[in-house]
Amino acid sequence: MSENTTPNTPAAAAPAAAPAGNGKRRRALTALAAVVIVVGGGWGLYEWLVASHYEDTDNAYVQGNVKAGQPLVQLDPADAKVALEQAEAALGQAVRQVRTLYANNGSLAAQVALRQADVVKAQSDIARAQDDLKRRQALSGNGAVSKEELNHSETTLANAKSALAAAQAGVAAARENLASNRSLTDGTSVEDHPSVQAAAAKVREAYLATQRVAMPAPVDG
Repeated sequence: MSENTTPNTPAAAAPAAAPAGNGKRRRALTALAAVVIVVGGGWGLYEWLVASHYEDTDNAYVQGNVKAGQPLVQLDPADAKVALEQAEAALGQAVRQVRTLYANNGSLAAQVALRQADVVKAQSDIARAQDDLKRRQALSGNGAVSKEELNHSETTLANAKSALAAAQAGVAAARENLASNRSLTDGTSVEDHPSVQAAAAKVREAYLATQRVAMPAPVDG
């Protein structure tokens, strides 16, 4: 009997080995599932945090190849265009104002000539009034000229002298105005006048601003 029971002992241990093999397979499957979950979660996180923020253009993706000169960034050009239009209008106004300054040189010079003519007339009136007064004074001694007529001649001479003073003041004022206006134009032309040059610089600045609303790619890449 003891010889029959001894060979059966290893056979009884065989069923216990099967559960150990099943446990290894379960652990391997669990690890594989964890890897799949981690990889899938990482890809989803990349799509949400990174890939979703890339935008494409008409011809290429931002993360793709682009050609030199192709716009990478395009800003709203409305404000830059308005600023350019305003600068151009200011330039036109500056040109008109400077042209008026040059035109005023001629009109102010004419005013000087008119005031000088007033001086000549006043001087002539004074000379005539003085001659008339002397003649009447000579006649008043024998009673040929009344006191009233003599007084009238004296008043006429005084008025002529006042007119001369006013005419001379007019000449001085006209010359001052002409000199002041010429100081704004001497040594310049309309094109290179400081006011026109400053306005033109504003136009150039505004134009460059309109060119900066788009950022082109400097090279292919």
